[in-house]
Amino acid sequence: MRIDINTVAAASIANEERAGKVTHKRPSTELDTTGVTASLSADSARLSALHSQLASVPEIRQERVEALRASLLNGTYRADAGATASAMMSEHFGDGVKV
Repeated sequence: MRIDINTVAAASIANEERAGKVTHKRPSTELDTTGVTASLSADSARLSALHSQLASVPEIRQERVEALRASLLNGTYRADAGATASAMMSEHFGDGVKV
């Protein structure tokens, strides 16, 4: 004879529930924060300040786009490779780098 342990366990739990022996409790979702403190590091504060600055900069500088478009259309646009490289390096590494 074979006894399925899962069936026996399920029947036992069902009997206990009917007898009122089992109570179902949900875990508490409230945290005890007594004595808990948090502090932000200098990096976090700087990141927050940079995020605020970035939020104030438009994603597309429309006036710059229009000026470049106009110079391209009338044939007066001239790219300065050195200035472009310097700007790219400054953007990536900071203002101390010169090309």
